[in-house]
Amino acid sequence: MARMVRKQVYITAEQESALKKLSARSGVREAAIIREGIELALGDERVLERRVAAFERAETVAERVLALGPVDRKGRGWSRGELYDR
Repeated sequence: MARMVRKQVYITAEQESALKKLSARSGVREAAIIREGIELALGDERVLERRVAAFERAETVAERVLALGPVDRKGRGWSRGELYDR
């Protein structure tokens, strides 16, 4: 793992609530979710590669949907049929 640098950021109460819910639901630490968000904002393709790998490992349709991640402003990058292609 790369060397980590400590940063302090301010988020809204709504963002904090959503972050805590996502962390609890997904079992992923809040810091990891924030780091992934930064990578997404920077256009880092490693995030997409990790999501594809998680999708390919998923056993159920629900796990596959979660692995695809949230729908962005541009619309989802997957189709319902892709969930059943396995």
